[in-house]
Amino acid sequence: MKRTTDLTKLSSILLGAGSLLVATPSFAKSCAELKLKSAEKCEDLSAQLNVSKCGDELVGEPTIKCSGNKAKIEFTGKKNRYLARVKASDGAWGASGWSQSGAVDVQALAQAADAATPVASSAAAPTVEAPAAAPAAASSRWSFSANFDAYYSVNFNQPGIATPVSNTAPFVRPAENQLHYYDFYNRQLGLNLVEFTPKYSGDQVSFFADLDFGQMADWNAAYTTAPLVIDEVSKHIGQAVISYAPNAAPGLIIEFGKLYSHVGLEVIKSKDNWNYSRSVTFGYGSPFWHTGIHVGYALVPSRLTANVYLYNGVNNLNATTKVPTLGAQLKYTPSDTTTLIYNYLGGPQQPGNVSNMRQYHEANATFNLASNLSLGLEFLAGSEQNVASVSKATWTGFTAAAKWQYSEKSYLSPRYEIFKDNHGYMTGAKRTINTYTLTHSTKLTDIMEARLEGRWDHTNDTGLLFKSSGAGTNDQVSALVGVMVTMQ
Repeated sequence: MKRTTDLTKLSSILLGAGSLLVATPSFAKSCAELKLKSAEKCEDLSAQLNVSKCGDELVGEPTIKCSGNKAKIEFTGKKNRYLARVKASDGAWGASGWSQSGAVDVQALAQAADAATPVASSAAAPTVEAPAAAPAAASSRWSFSANFDAYYSVNFNQPGIATPVSNTAPFVRPAENQLHYYDFYNRQLGLNLVEFTPKYSGDQVSFFADLDFGQMADWNAAYTTAPLVIDEVSKHIGQAVISYAPNAAPGLIIEFGKLYSHVGLEVIKSKDNWNYSRSVTFGYGSPFWHTGIHVGYALVPSRLTANVYLYNGVNNLNATTKVPTLGAQLKYTPSDTTTLIYNYLGGPQQPGNVSNMRQYHEANATFNLASNLSLGLEFLAGSEQNVASVSKATWTGFTAAAKWQYSEKSYLSPRYEIFKDNHGYMTGAKRTINTYTLTHSTKLTDIMEARLEGRWDHTNDTGLLFKSSGAGTNDQVSALVGVMVTMQ
């Protein structure tokens, strides 16, 4: 059979390749270089500081001061005092980690002593003012990162060229790779994302904005596809978030702006997922982003966190009804190897209608089975009232994925999912979809990662969704190479 031959060739290609995680060189300059060792709890955080470029030598052990999801690490050298700011953040697939916020502040010990000790007024002796070092310290809290994401995909069905949605649409969604999201194109380079991110990390207030360009920016801001309508006001702002973590209330964080959705195991950026392509559950069953407010509190530090969200809607900059969309999350980390998350999102999404609710219930779990082996599971159930000619349309998705880090630079990640569009509301027809994905990732350089991926999609409906040399079929086999460059 041709299908079996394609799959055999695809498996051979995948098992012979290589890719992964990128290091993060800082754009902000400092003579001191910080290295962090991964830890779930702030209390377990450890850090090393290289001060050879400062012409200095460290004395004693660093002091770590924790405050919610942030920490300050102070080092003392023979010549200088050093202050590093770090922040904990949730990564994809339930992983948590600490990252540096801005460059390391460097202050000469002599300057610090002068600032602390008043100098007697004298015509021959200049006065040293304590606030003099403040501007340099504040400016070093700014940092910048950049992200580049592109791919080349081959669809073995040879579906042909996509028909434009309209002759006047400025951007046309290609239809070659059906049920894929972001990796739409067949046999041509897809420039997914070029992103620049300025960040500011203060003692209590932080800010960052993702300035996005490329196909991903357009599709995240698309309202309709026939004809295509894009929100030109916000499409180049992937995220813009102000965070407030008051020192008086450790464990509390308040965020507002344009935020990626809290619902889902997979996330928008390719580099933050195990696989390059997204599941059907992500692309067709889940929300992408919101505009609103998030309030989170660590009920039990490093173990149990509760979050609530107040959004304008789903994938909307502005609200379409007078009733907001409400979200909630409960994250439980019973051990350093297990993370359990429950997410809820609900509210009216139909313009001018406050009665017809759309709701998402989603649960995901990640397990670190060994030092080099992880497992991720997700179940999502969605529904909306009075759509698709039924009183309540429903859809469900289940995903299971693993990550085997078989070397320092490379890993393999298989993923399986089943997505059921029970009333045809999300994909256009009532169908059950199974997808099988295998990804091989290799770290090419400190900042470049390449992924080689094969995928087989199968549906059970009679609509023959996929195209194969002009004819309809229920199967689709594709492969791609994705390249990501990350600097931050």
